[in-house]
Amino acid sequence: MIKNTMIGSICALAIASLCGHGMLAHAQAPLLSVSVISQGDGKGYKVAATNNYSSPATELIVQVTYWRSSSVACGAANRGADGRCHFTVHRHMIPSAGWRGELGSVVPARWLIQPKETVPVTEIGPQAVGIASATNVAVIYDDGAVAGDRGVLRQMLAQRRHDLVDAEEALTILNKAAADPATDLTVLAASFSARAHLHRAQMDAARDPEIAHLDRYGPSGDPVCTTIAMYLKRGRAGEVANDNAAALSAAIRFTNGHIALLQAGAAPAQ
Repeated sequence: MIKNTMIGSICALAIASLCGHGMLAHAQAPLLSVSVISQGDGKGYKVAATNNYSSPATELIVQVTYWRSSSVACGAANRGADGRCHFTVHRHMIPSAGWRGELGSVVPARWLIQPKETVPVTEIGPQAVGIASATNVAVIYDDGAVAGDRGVLRQMLAQRRHDLVDAEEALTILNKAAADPATDLTVLAASFSARAHLHRAQMDAARDPEIAHLDRYGPSGDPVCTTIAMYLKRGRAGEVANDNAAALSAAIRFTNGHIALLQAGAAPAQ
């Protein structure tokens, strides 16, 4: 778990560049405000985040600790001093192009939290009988400002740098494949799945074990290559279109959109 002394600390920083050449001083940016709304007895809770800053929030992590019903099995690690059973969950919202809606489309606006906007970020089910705490651990804004736990922000920025390089390399591969009429979509999809697992292993090796539970990568690997492989497999199955060109076009649109989103927040405000 993140050290309490670090949660809620505000980093008055700007991202000098997504390629990581250091950080610049920046006007202080606030964390997101997190609110919890009960859905009624036995129906759980909704958790929402409000952006009180002047720039859209492009990436964020919210941490919620809740009490569970006494009827739920509870190990010693989850048993509080008062005997109640508690669990902590995290919601990591990241820039992602084409994961919802039309294949290859740019990320919907709802994935960004605009200034003064409140957006639902997660739900806690009926197993919860109360909320102990709900906080914004870290946030990256579109103008380059960041706020929150410094260790978590380092990990978030490292993953964004990795994803940007990954997406640029993937775009080169996809463009080359699109220009080759002999491209085998099955082989290409398998190669991207393999790249996803390789990149997962690389990030595992570089990750701070204390905050590894905040990792945004799923078991299948990094989000760039995993999603490209998904598009190519859908194309092979005829869900995009029954030809390589349409599937590759969708994957290329996704990758271009993802690069643009990863670059959001890279430039420091003037």
